[in-house]
Amino acid sequence: MHTMDLIRQHEGLEEWHCPACGRHLLVHWTPRFERTIVNEGDFAAGHNGFKTELQPESLEGISGEAEAVKPVDESSLLPWSVWMDKSDFADLWNDRGQ
Repeated sequence: MHTMDLIRQHEGLEEWHCPACGRHLLVHWTPRFERTIVNEGDFAAGHNGFKTELQPESLEGISGEAEAVKPVDESSLLPWSVWMDKSDFADLWNDRGQ
C-alpha cells in the first residue's frame, strides 16, 4: 500500500503525489467529484492519503472505547442513502478519472 502526500489544496482542488511510485493526481471535490491523473505511477498498487496528522500507524496503542463498535441506527443513514442513490457513482468508478 502506498501513501500519497497532499501537496497543496485550493478552493476544492487538491494535488496528491505518491513518493513511492510517482503517481500524481488532481482531485476536484466541487461542484462534482472529478479526478485527473497527471502521472499514473504504479496503477496496480493500492493508494491512500490522509488530510490530517492522524494516520493509521498513530492509532496503535489506542484502547478502550476507541475500539468499541457501536451499532448504528439505520434510520440515521437515510439521508446518505438517498444522496448515494441520486449520485452516479458507477460512472465515477468506471472512468478512472480519465
